[in-house]
Amino acid sequence: MATGRVTDTWHLKDKKTRSKRYGIGKRWQAVWTNDRGDEEKRSFEMKDAAKAWIDAKVIQNALDPNGIKPDMPFTEYWDIWRAAQLHQRKSSLKTIDSHAKNWILKSFQHDWMHSIDRPRIQAVVNEWAASGLASSTVYLMYRYVRGMMSDAALNKQIREFPCVKINMPAGDRKRIVPLSIAQVQQIVSKLEEPYRSAAIFAAATGLRPAEWRGLTAEYVDLNRGVVIVEQQEHLSRIAKPLLGPLKNDYSYRDVTIGPRTCALLEPLLAAPGALGLLFHVKGSVITGGRAVGAWTEARGDLPWMGPGWHQLRHHHASLLIAGGASPVAVAHRLGHKDANETLRTYGHLWADDESKLAAMSDGLVALG
Repeated sequence: MATGRVTDTWHLKDKKTRSKRYGIGKRWQAVWTNDRGDEEKRSFEMKDAAKAWIDAKVIQNALDPNGIKPDMPFTEYWDIWRAAQLHQRKSSLKTIDSHAKNWILKSFQHDWMHSIDRPRIQAVVNEWAASGLASSTVYLMYRYVRGMMSDAALNKQIREFPCVKINMPAGDRKRIVPLSIAQVQQIVSKLEEPYRSAAIFAAATGLRPAEWRGLTAEYVDLNRGVVIVEQQEHLSRIAKPLLGPLKNDYSYRDVTIGPRTCALLEPLLAAPGALGLLFHVKGSVITGGRAVGAWTEARGDLPWMGPGWHQLRHHHASLLIAGGASPVAVAHRLGHKDANETLRTYGHLWADDESKLAAMSDGLVALG
């Protein structure tokens, strides 16, 4: 008999004791066991999303446990998939809906699910690229379609997953030119508190802007010299601060800090704001808009500062690389998926070792 269950991977059965996996990956795991005893697992950040996935499995099993479901238009299945995205942040859902309205649904408005194959997916990607969209935007929209088609394959709405070896347009990402130590010092001198302390902290840790804005006292351990990145500020209103999950599974991490950064945080820990926030304006949350306003004001005097607080994250990464840190170590500290993501962003900052490589073999084998 098919069954489903949802478990909390961050706590033991008593629901109070933290497990070894606490803070690692998504908290809620949904487990579906089909009639043959085969298990299928999927993890979610929200418990309701895990339950919704189990409910969908129950319906699927009742309607058609073995065969492919009747055909339906792409636009109808998109609505089904979109309704199940309970794990996505509000900002992510807003982006999905915008791209769906302007591009995705228009491109597939005449397609039925059973007819969509690999050439059709490639053709749509080619159309998006030819329209002049940035390659990063094309890839992002393709990711949404790929996610939906993967869901359709799991739900047996289609026979084969069509998003295989799809060619993406060449990247157009500009090389990052990180701020120097002297430049960051100038920026700090132009900022008022709490933004001055926030800038020093961001430069010393590499946390994303939403991560340091959502840092609360409970996630700082000065005895160990560790900041636990567990949550971030979520499109809050000043009167209604909201903390929520991080950007992705890989963002959950422990960031080691030095004695000077500990000293910076000590007085902030003694006077936290709403929800225990370390960085706040007279107790109220620093929203993204507030932070951007402070940065923009300072940029009026220092136009080379760059577009926003993320510049301090780039600065931090450049210091790690200059200090000899490996791509894997940088990826872990920044909360990247893997070293490949780090190299795509910062690969040009690693020293060119061509002359060293040549010297390793030059002249070792001679003519005699």
